[in-house]
Amino acid sequence: MQNASTTYVSPPQLMPTWALHLFTFALILQTGHTLEHVIQLYQHAVLGIDILHAHGLLFAFDIEWFHFLFNTAYLAVLVALFLSMGLHKKSVRATIPRSFVVLAIIALVFETWHDSEHVVRIYQHIESGCQPCSGILGSYVDLLYLHTFYNFTITVISYYTYFSWGFFRRFIEIL
Repeated sequence: MQNASTTYVSPPQLMPTWALHLFTFALILQTGHTLEHVIQLYQHAVLGIDILHAHGLLFAFDIEWFHFLFNTAYLAVLVALFLSMGLHKKSVRATIPRSFVVLAIIALVFETWHDSEHVVRIYQHIESGCQPCSGILGSYVDLLYLHTFYNFTITVISYYTYFSWGFFRRFIEIL
């Protein structure tokens, strides 16, 4: 059990150098992906372009397969980071602040849900050829708003983790 006098290990010190580089690179790519969703939202909500034609700046990548592969890769990165730090081990989790562990688990669960949406969407795409496909919640909530929310949320969680827990400082130190 953790108490106020427990000495903790800094989470960035648990991360191998390769994983820190992977985290940094993945965060840059995720930022670009989120910006594409924000641009699509702007095209639709402000410029009045219908959702089927609001494709962002990199319109060639606004297809079901790209979103599926990108979000599955981002989830794989989060899992790799979690495992590389040893967060799957109770002994390691006992040495770092509980709030960090909770944040890491929230990120994994959230991105797992997001990726599940894309698994369903890719299945729908294979079955019917839809582009875009509704996924799990897309029949109830506008897809553009929903996936902008998903990407924005996981990006904010990732940035918060990266800067508030010292991963950025460690990255600069090892450059």
